[in-house]
Amino acid sequence: MEGGLILLCKYISDTLPIKVSAGGDLNSVLRKLCDNWNSLEVDTILLRYCVPEHDRCFLRNEEEFRNMISLISAFELKFVDISVSDSKTVSLDCKTVSHDCDTVFGNEGSAITTYCSSTNSRALLSSSWSSVITHVGQRFERGVAEFRDALCKFSIERGFKFDYMRNNNGRVEAQCSNRYSDDCRWYICATVSKVSGFCYIRKLVNEHSWPIVLRKEKSERLSCKVISGLIVDILREKPTLCSNDIVLHFLTNYGYTISYEKAWKALERAKGLIFGDASESFKQLHWYIEAARSFNHGSHIDLEVDQVSKRFQRLFVSYHACIHGFNHCRPVLFIDGTFLKGRFKGILLSATAKNGNQGLYPLAYAVVDSENYDNWLWFLEQLRSIVQSNRELTFVSDRNVGLMEALPKAFPTSNHFFCLQHLKGNLRDKFSGGGFSNSYRERMVWLFRECAHAPTIALFNQKLEVLKREGGAIVQRFLDGLPFENWSNAHSVGCRYGEMSSNAAESFNAWIVDCRSLPITRMVDNMRIKLMNMFVTRRTDSVAAINRSGRRIDEFVDYYFHVAAFRKSYEEVIHPIPTSMRLEYENSANFDILPPPTKRQPGRPKKRRIRSRGEQVRMIRCGRCGKLGNHNKKTCKESLV
Repeated sequence: MEGGLILLCKYISDTLPIKVSAGGDLNSVLRKLCDNWNSLEVDTILLRYCVPEHDRCFLRNEEEFRNMISLISAFELKFVDISVSDSKTVSLDCKTVSHDCDTVFGNEGSAITTYCSSTNSRALLSSSWSSVITHVGQRFERGVAEFRDALCKFSIERGFKFDYMRNNNGRVEAQCSNRYSDDCRWYICATVSKVSGFCYIRKLVNEHSWPIVLRKEKSERLSCKVISGLIVDILREKPTLCSNDIVLHFLTNYGYTISYEKAWKALERAKGLIFGDASESFKQLHWYIEAARSFNHGSHIDLEVDQVSKRFQRLFVSYHACIHGFNHCRPVLFIDGTFLKGRFKGILLSATAKNGNQGLYPLAYAVVDSENYDNWLWFLEQLRSIVQSNRELTFVSDRNVGLMEALPKAFPTSNHFFCLQHLKGNLRDKFSGGGFSNSYRERMVWLFRECAHAPTIALFNQKLEVLKREGGAIVQRFLDGLPFENWSNAHSVGCRYGEMSSNAAESFNAWIVDCRSLPITRMVDNMRIKLMNMFVTRRTDSVAAINRSGRRIDEFVDYYFHVAAFRKSYEEVIHPIPTSMRLEYENSANFDILPPPTKRQPGRPKKRRIRSRGEQVRMIRCGRCGKLGNHNKKTCKESLV
């Protein structure tokens, strides 16, 4: 009960989750039930609940409510099913009353609606499924796939099971699962027209001879395929959709309970429908890059493929609009790398600037396999080819070993500053442990910050002396590997325009977080769309800024902060890429690009305790590498060849 208890209160076909804290009472639960279902009254509500080995426990007063809490704590449950009924309503025993199917589910109105629905309760999204199959001659224009989907939804909402007698691309026949046990007559047959490809219902016996059953909370026909078709539009709007969101969505909006595993499989299937297969996405890079170059002249896009194995190696992307606009931004670039979360992993390197209004200005990015010296040198050399040679650039980044070695070789005359935020975190780690209080640790960090911000060498030396005196040998060892010119304002040679951290690069990584799990071609295109929308929006903002500008203080302001510079930053546009040209480019490609052979991820393998002899371990199959083991798709570190 530390985190609270969830009561899943079920009334007719609806479920209302109610969270109960340790001090909760029965009256508050009853009031919430009445607020949700207006037809209920506090005095006439009947509640029953179930715990392991006890299916029908009464819940009539505060004492029984406290007993329920004690039982749930003893069983260590986090949620419990509560059956809600109304003593005023005449109950319908579904096991003994028999109805003809046409009477119960007729076109004129459903008997279930008459007996069980609440006029004030919210309609479920699945309520229309009971009428997706109606009559002989009904047409399904998307063929047999649409008919199968409709048949599954129909059986789910009507509460019966069926078996396929014949199921192929030209003909589908199904009968009720109770055909032999209860001699049920329900039967349906649909065929596909060879002329139009439409699917038509040819025979329909819409009668059941067994007792009526209301819709069930779970159904085996609510498969991953059906679920994926229902969440496709949601996933398009929210690419970061997770399995728990799907479980809650179906419980709240459809009234059905699905497992986390089924939701995860449905999510993976929906991603495949929208974004395509991760392996096939590499084959689309040929036409996409050619199209991007054709419709965005002046863009610098470089793709490297292993000529022997034909496998993807790395990709650099910088659009002409970004290259042109950077000439009117401050010559400060924030460099960083972030991991990709797709099937083939990888690292995304990025170079981000800031416009005259302190807004992010992405200049270039690259997809590589890891953050090492070779990849950083290649990325920086590509970057050097797109910036003006007469500009003195300033770089701000963390202290990645490969980056620190590659930057002086690619940009020997540029200035490199370390991110102050990362340095403060490193210093804070030096004082971790039980021997240092939190206030002392933060004092050391604050003194280091004062040294970094000191504007003159004299003030810097004064602050540094205090830091060394109070920090002792730990601070001295920390400073031994930090040249002053890489982090101190007083010793800096170039101009950093007050930028002390690489937060702009971190913000860029957060800005594209929904793209990082997509297949590579879709990821690149989604990032292009984000940039295109940004340029259009900020071009409008620049016009508004020009209209508001009427003062002459610009003579004392750096050019990069002028309205004119802001306008020129977004003077060019990023053009869309029409997918209609895809076939032409695919036909001209000499070979297909294969996905890279992913490397084993860095880090020490996880240690596990030695299990007792005979102790059983449930093996799971990884959704990424396909091997049986104790890891899943997110924790997989196996190489893919």
